[in-house]
Amino acid sequence: MRSRRPLAILTLVLGLAPPFSFAFGSKAVDPGSALAEKLLAVMGGRDAWSRVTYVHVEAIHDDLDLPEPFVNRIWNDFSEP
Repeated sequence: MRSRRPLAILTLVLGLAPPFSFAFGSKAVDPGSALAEKLLAVMGGRDAWSRVTYVHVEAIHDDLDLPEPFVNRIWNDFSEP
């Protein structure tokens, strides 16, 4: 059985962290928006992702409450809003 201590410590630290925002120039930006823009930039750019109509994600998760890892499959259809 794996220890849950690192997860508990991370949860505690993030829970106690004060809210923050990034400032670009004189305008404050929501940190989520700024991080999303950085993610888009490193993954091909906003223009490339604006043309994506379908994404299939498959990931293996190791949940502490389950005896075995499980596969999570997500299909996203972006062809309509």
